[in-house]
Amino acid sequence: MSKFQRLTTSILITISLVSWQTFIVPKTKVLADTVNIPQLSGVNYHNNIQQKAEAFVDALSEKHFDKATKDLNRDMKQEWSSINAQQYWQDLQRATGKFEKRVKSTVDDNLVLVTIQFDKVTEDLFVIFDGQGNIVGVDFPAI
Repeated sequence: MSKFQRLTTSILITISLVSWQTFIVPKTKVLADTVNIPQLSGVNYHNNIQQKAEAFVDALSEKHFDKATKDLNRDMKQEWSSINAQQYWQDLQRATGKFEKRVKSTVDDNLVLVTIQFDKVTEDLFVIFDGQGNIVGVDFPAI
């Protein structure tokens, strides 16, 4: 490779890196802010949200509704008071039968699937977290 070719290659690599840092990185950050991709990441984040999702289900099953709602984010707390959590849990058990046990939990990005065994059915509860590890959504497909 000639001196000119090496210089040209070096310039192209430098331009590519500058372009990547200037255009791609800021867009990625904006996208992350827009769709609320977890700001905390990695094993610690996943372990943290898994433990919180399991504690959420355990608190519901033990009828500790104030404890169950402690990790909800601000918007969820407005919609899901401890009274609403109690009503949700009762409605859920009317549809699925009495709670028997928490079977397992699985983490996928900011979603934790908690498999719960009831009298009539075994189903997954979807617990969705924000980047700070607060619960922003709860969904149980059976109801």
